[in-house]
Amino acid sequence: MHRILVDFSSYILSKLKVEVPDTYREIIRKVREEGIIDENLEKSCRKLLG
Repeated sequence: MHRILVDFSSYILSKLKVEVPDTYREIIRKVREEGIIDENLEKSCRKLLG
């Protein structure tokens, strides 16, 4: 499940022409910074990723 989350987040960032970070946590952080998800969802995603 977490792989789908990261792949989709990476896809969104690439479509926005934003540099895609190297780690799962950084990708989720970047998606929040771009305003795609809020802080609460970022925290939930980080828990899911471990």
